[in-house]
Amino acid sequence: MDHLWLWTQFVIASALIVFAGSRLSRYADILSEKLGLGHVFVGMVFLGWITSLPELVLSLGSTIYVCEPDMAIGNVLGSCLFNLTILVVADIIIVRGLFFTRTHRGSAITGTASLVMLLLAGAGLMLPTVMNIPSPLGIDFFSWLIIAFYVISTLLLYRHDKRTTTPDELDNEEKKYEDTGIPAVAFQSVIATAVSVGAGLYLANLGDVIADTYGIAHSFVGTLFFAVVSSLPELSTTIAAARLGFYDMCLGNIFGSNIFNVMIISVSDIFYRRGSIIAAPDPDSRFYLFCVALFAFVATVAVIMGIRLKSKKLFWRISWVSLVVTACYVLGLFLSRLL
Repeated sequence: MDHLWLWTQFVIASALIVFAGSRLSRYADILSEKLGLGHVFVGMVFLGWITSLPELVLSLGSTIYVCEPDMAIGNVLGSCLFNLTILVVADIIIVRGLFFTRTHRGSAITGTASLVMLLLAGAGLMLPTVMNIPSPLGIDFFSWLIIAFYVISTLLLYRHDKRTTTPDELDNEEKKYEDTGIPAVAFQSVIATAVSVGAGLYLANLGDVIADTYGIAHSFVGTLFFAVVSSLPELSTTIAAARLGFYDMCLGNIFGSNIFNVMIISVSDIFYRRGSIIAAPDPDSRFYLFCVALFAFVATVAVIMGIRLKSKKLFWRISWVSLVVTACYVLGLFLSRLL
């Protein structure tokens, strides 16, 4: 394939994802106003679910058609780690090192939920080899735990947002979208989502072509490049939300995406008919995937602490949270090259 045409397609598909992501951020704000929901809840459930659709499609494709459980799990855990670096981009470029001073501590609740999900995923990757935990109905025991916790955490966050948002606050809040109807927003959201997912999948296919064209290892492209590509919707929606000043929505989007990403492992496990998808990778791959989950866990802890402590910049536009998250991502890259 001609190199210029290859990278032209890459740029076009990336631009489509960025445009669709910016529209989805606006639609989430409209839904937040119309339904009386907090930005954290909308970020976690609406944006988090929609922007994780590329990861879902890629992981299901890896599970059903390619039958590569390593690729399916690596895609979502790699996306979790990359998603957290998106907050670093927003902190440095948009808010100039002051991102965490402008967030509310309630956002840490969603972060804690994502911590538990990553903990379950990491435990699932390591414990079955030690404890030989049975897999009911061919679905891993930890997959059931992940599904249950996802449902519970979503319900708890909804109740928290409703409890902390009083009717007076809703009445006094500026109504910016009174003339916009929910059906129209829902229809436009479907179109923007379709564009985002379609462009994301096309970019993933281009990643495979790039690997063949430039002689890059397919395992490296699959677990890291695909993860970055499938996270472009999170990048565009988070940056767009940050520009609008919706910092809690940024956190809700990233934490929500990571929660749903881990949930994708369980969904893939349902369709993987050769036993437990979590126990399927070889020991070396399981160890590497566990390390990726561990790096994402540590980076999430740093973000939550930044929210709680109102972390300020250390120098230039760099906060200590950004340093820790970046270090975790670089370590993940280094490990992938060793593998």
